[in-house]
Amino acid sequence: MQLTDLLRPRRNEHGIALPTALIALALLTTLMVAFAVLSKSEPLIARNHWKGSQARALAEAGVERALWALTSTVIPNPMAGSIAPSPYDGSTFLALGTAGGFFVTVSNGTATNERVVEAVGWTPTYSTTVPGAAHRRVHLTVSQVKFLGAPGHASVVASDNSCGVMAGAETTGNQTVSGDVNFCCTPGQLENVPTSIFDQYMLTDSDLNALKALAKASGTYMQGSQVFNAGNPIPADGLVFIDTPSGNNLSCTPTPPTTCTNPDSDMITVSIAGNAGPGGSSTFSGWIVVNGSVTHSGNTTINGLLYAQNDITMSGTPTVNGAVMSRNIKDLSSTNIDASVEGNISINYDCAKVKAISNFVPTGWSVKAGTYREISD
Repeated sequence: MQLTDLLRPRRNEHGIALPTALIALALLTTLMVAFAVLSKSEPLIARNHWKGSQARALAEAGVERALWALTSTVIPNPMAGSIAPSPYDGSTFLALGTAGGFFVTVSNGTATNERVVEAVGWTPTYSTTVPGAAHRRVHLTVSQVKFLGAPGHASVVASDNSCGVMAGAETTGNQTVSGDVNFCCTPGQLENVPTSIFDQYMLTDSDLNALKALAKASGTYMQGSQVFNAGNPIPADGLVFIDTPSGNNLSCTPTPPTTCTNPDSDMITVSIAGNAGPGGSSTFSGWIVVNGSVTHSGNTTINGLLYAQNDITMSGTPTVNGAVMSRNIKDLSSTNIDASVEGNISINYDCAKVKAISNFVPTGWSVKAGTYREISD
């Protein structure tokens, strides 16, 4: 054999196809065996996911049942105890056909307008021994618009008539009363009411945020200082929310000397003068909630609630049929309800007019943002 024959490229490759095919077949066989082993557990995994999703859906059905019971007052408000009566105390399995069912527990929350709901969904039935039975537990807080009473800091000067089944004339500071004043008394009214009773009627940041969202949905959300009068009336009846320019709630220390984290531009004042009702009328029906201070003068009648996070100053001839409340979050001195020489202020507590806000915005129970959790046993 010559050297040139060894260096010449081989042009005949007969016989290489069979080894290549055998190698490929061996690789494919290995992969098929691996996939077959994996697929053996896939149906079980898929079934577990399906059962878990079904159990979670049943738990959420329990939450919806609790919301219905709260909104329709099947669960009374306020509740007689810390936990709702059966079947909303977690002791009764409520079946939904053959798919399964749920347990649901409703208890008091940290605020008067909050309830804690815990629901456990089971499928296909409640059993720890039935093969394939699954359950999921969800925990959340539901809330509704807080209906406010009428306690607070106040100096009342001029003509004021305060009647109703209340705790009388209440103040946590000095109370100054002069002029033609008549405080009506009802047998059974509370005396020496502690400060904690007042606190539960104040709007928390969570309450304010919920009201902001409702006002935005209604087109009655405003920001910054406002002057309402006949030329610039309150936009509409219902819930009117006037917020700080930054949109942040006021945050101040509760004890003097008072300091706030908000900039000075957030310390807004809303003025109500003359005929400031919708369309320049003399009457507004609903809630006016101000994330700052309010000055109310003139002759506008408010049927509902006037609420300020800071203080309220009243003069002239305004009338409020409902409630007037100020938190005094920054100015710890008392809210002033004064009268001019010819003024005549009338504040008539009327719970029904405060609750009439339900004619304008939804006041049922709903899930509080950020509280939904799926928890383990």
